[in-house]
Amino acid sequence: MADFSKAFPLVAKQESPNLTDILGDMGGLTYYGITYKNFHNWAGWQVIKDRGLKNGETLPEIDNLVATFYKENFWDRLQGDNIINQETANGLFCSAINQGLHAAICESQSALEMPQTGNIDNVFINNLNIANPYA
Repeated sequence: MADFSKAFPLVAKQESPNLTDILGDMGGLTYYGITYKNFHNWAGWQVIKDRGLKNGETLPEIDNLVATFYKENFWDRLQGDNIINQETANGLFCSAINQGLHAAICESQSALEMPQTGNIDNVFINNLNIANPYA
């Protein structure tokens, strides 16, 4: 079965591990790819505020909060632990982070010639595992 600890380093390479607030960036205030606009309840925002982190700065002490965020909001919701093939799980995970869960799931369902519901269920996971059976 796929393993979050193998998938997360790919996200860590993709996302900037510092605070950014770039004028014109639709995401606005962002830390490690986590946007305040979309995830304002993330526990890391309070730590960032308390520490007075400035644009461009990094706070390695909250790396565990970052990993937990991605696991709970993406990996677990995709049922990543139930996907046999690590590369398949990695791809779906990264797509979900960049496109959103619904779009990434629909894209995979389309590739599997399934109705594009955007929902994760046992039928989707089984079809994904049948199409990509090797770990």
